[in-house]
Amino acid sequence: MSEATPAPAKLYIIAFDYVEDWIPEFLAEFIRDKYGLACQILPKEPVLPPEFFVPAIQAYVNSWAIEHLFDRLPADGKWILGITSLLLWSYSEQALTQGSGSPERKTAVFTTARLGLCLHCFQTLPAYVRYQLINITMHELGHVFGLPHCNNKHCIMTVGWMAPPLDYCDACRAKVDAYLAQNR
Repeated sequence: MSEATPAPAKLYIIAFDYVEDWIPEFLAEFIRDKYGLACQILPKEPVLPPEFFVPAIQAYVNSWAIEHLFDRLPADGKWILGITSLLLWSYSEQALTQGSGSPERKTAVFTTARLGLCLHCFQTLPAYVRYQLINITMHELGHVFGLPHCNNKHCIMTVGWMAPPLDYCDACRAKVDAYLAQNR
């Protein structure tokens, strides 16, 4: 009698507010190809809870968004990635942030607000928009997979990576590979 093969670890993706429908689909395909993870897109939610919004800075608090996403992680999921089109604020950095990833919560969130995403931008600069979406996704999932920021300026895990095409450096790639090997 053969043993049943366990289901692969699954990453869920959820979009909020004005995130265009093609974005979660594009990222699910990228994550499947890049990391070999099963992905499922959850139904879009209209907005992050209003109590996460700080009127004085006109942004949602990223750590509160992480907790909100963690509470939405289905029982068969290992990780969850949230995408919002509204600004995110980091209390720890005291600044607007592109995103956040929590290895403890296995949760990441990022905003498209600072990418200049709109239908016009996508039509005129589709490669740039896709490139930025991939970079921010890889960076925040790197945090979820246990990576801190990296001092290698050619690594996606460095702070302020929004310029040339980047990937994980060899050391960070080895850590991601080891993490995923243990968590599939």
